[in-house]
Amino acid sequence: MGSFNASCMVTGIEVDGDETVFFLPFIQNHLSYKENRKLDFEARPQALLKDTNYLFAPYLLPIKGRYNSYGVLDSIEEDENTKMIERHFGVPIEAFVEIAMCSRNFGSNYSELSCRFLEEKVLEKQKHYLTQFGEILDVLGFSTEVDGDVVTSSHPKCSFTLKINPDELASSSYSKYTVRYKDGREEKRHDNYNEELFALAIQEDNYFLGVQEEKQEIVRELYGISGAFVHIPIYEALSSHISNNVVKLNSLEFYKGENKERFNTEIDKLNAFMENLNKSNRILQLSKYVSETDSDERAKFHLGLLAVIGNEIKKLDGGIR
Repeated sequence: MGSFNASCMVTGIEVDGDETVFFLPFIQNHLSYKENRKLDFEARPQALLKDTNYLFAPYLLPIKGRYNSYGVLDSIEEDENTKMIERHFGVPIEAFVEIAMCSRNFGSNYSELSCRFLEEKVLEKQKHYLTQFGEILDVLGFSTEVDGDVVTSSHPKCSFTLKINPDELASSSYSKYTVRYKDGREEKRHDNYNEELFALAIQEDNYFLGVQEEKQEIVRELYGISGAFVHIPIYEALSSHISNNVVKLNSLEFYKGENKERFNTEIDKLNAFMENLNKSNRILQLSKYVSETDSDERAKFHLGLLAVIGNEIKKLDGGIR
């Protein structure tokens, strides 16, 4: 994957490589969200409202770092928030951001989430493209029964079963099988390098094949997280004016107990940011075609935008204090 510029979730202005920005982690917040279609719902500017009609809601406090032009951050600024995230999820903060922003299909060799949490025996099999489909089923915990020219394969944690031609078990790249769902429906599928099987278990049972039982909840949590970038002066401007009627976000229970008290000010700022952003009805989403190369022009535009934000905040309902 080549380098590319991201965009600020508020303004749509691009985020250049080497630019210092905030990364805001969000969590899925929509009933029609499909686990196996995560790439269709990566958080984008228009989808990042806390309203229940939208896909994502704020989940964690902002993470400050340098956009590396590959969709994630490096040179991340260490603070109490990043340390707490690392302790909770058991991965370095850089890996956390990559999982949130660059998640490919779980089970893929290119998925940071897979590389961090799949059992070693599964990773070893996945690395070798000549691994037979039957071997993958074995290491993932499926059991098989042979009845004539049909193999039935099932997993103790999955509600579906697979009907497979015995010849397909020897396939090393492209297997065909029939899925029998718990309601009796049957569907023919094909599996390219076994990724489809991982997606099927997530979709039907919210279960991550190849992951140890004690790590299932953490993987589920990480799989549901996405995020967006926002220019620091834009975030600071929108979060510095706290309305008397700011609605507290239940999604920030991550910072509970003593930790919630410690992060109280930052949580209030994030609440204010989202509240002001929602009330402004996204009128701050200005032209995305401002100069992509002239840094002086970009800086002037940012300064002008801050003035616009100030004027809009004054118009917001709820009594700004």
